[in-house]
Amino acid sequence: MAKFTINVMGIEQEKGIMNVIMQSVSREGKYELPVRNNVQPEDLMANKLVNYKVLTRNLVRNYPKATDVYEYNAGENFTQAEVKGAQKFLEEEKKRITKKKPFLTTYQYIYLPIFIIFGCFGIYKSFFDKDLKSNYEDLKIRHDSLEVKYKHVVTKFDSLEIDYNKALIAFDSLAKETKILETKKTNDTLNVKN
Repeated sequence: MAKFTINVMGIEQEKGIMNVIMQSVSREGKYELPVRNNVQPEDLMANKLVNYKVLTRNLVRNYPKATDVYEYNAGENFTQAEVKGAQKFLEEEKKRITKKKPFLTTYQYIYLPIFIIFGCFGIYKSFFDKDLKSNYEDLKIRHDSLEVKYKHVVTKFDSLEIDYNKALIAFDSLAKETKILETKKTNDTLNVKN
């Protein structure tokens, strides 16, 4: 199993490695690195330069030798990187690529006010529509009539409750009278026998 180690580099070490790679490409026309399992700082810097199109990478297979080699050649942006300095060029490219996008696109700037205008018009129309007003007035009239009917039913219920209470009182008094009459009858029958 292959072991991977990553060496942490400082900015000065990055600049040094980048300068070595750039100088060898400008003098010899190529820079060769063996294909290896452990990633080395040179590999990282060369790959970074490939990502920003300063160099191009080709895999060269060496059949007589046991190791294959990555061959790095000058890319599209090689001359610009050589003139500005590789590190400075990479920083500028990184800023250019990761430029912040605006919050809204131009189409959104156009459509947003249109959407707001039509939305407000729709809200206005729904609140101030004559049909809705007439429906509201009809419902209010119905509510008032139902409220009057409810009050009438409540008064009828109250009068029925009063009549019920009177009937209960009358029933109680009738029950008392019947008891009194029964006791009188029994007393009269007892008096007659004596």
